[in-house]
Amino acid sequence: HQQHGTQQDLQAQPINLAKFIAAHGLGDMALSGNEPKNVKKLAKISAKFQIPADEAIHLALADFPLFGGPYGMALTRSAFYTKDLMEDPLRLPLAQVDERSLRYCDDGKEMRINSDTPVFFPVHIKSSVREQLLDLLKQEIRLLKS
Repeated sequence: HQQHGTQQDLQAQPINLAKFIAAHGLGDMALSGNEPKNVKKLAKISAKFQIPADEAIHLALADFPLFGGPYGMALTRSAFYTKDLMEDPLRLPLAQVDERSLRYCDDGKEMRINSDTPVFFPVHIKSSVREQLLDLLKQEIRLLKS
């Protein structure tokens, strides 16, 4: 193929954020910053994750338990935020985030980025959706960095 110029490159189809959320029933946990219905939840996330007012959330993957406030992760154009239940949030500047390093731990219950930084997400997300979710997060980080 290389010699004759017939090599075809597979192009990954971009994942549509809104369709992905709707198709997998993640509307209560995966929140797009473009949806007006998410304004209140995104405001709670911004407050608890200590996201500056000038940083709009592009995508959040969070749970809202009865006590302790929201936990999970959020993406803005400037940074990647992650917060565990009842813990302080962690902010990683997007320029320092390597989306290729985003992966699940061997048990599938935890996510890591940049080799050892924990990424918190709602643990009750179905395991059948997790690989696609990982691809979506990598895509969205790449989009925000470009």
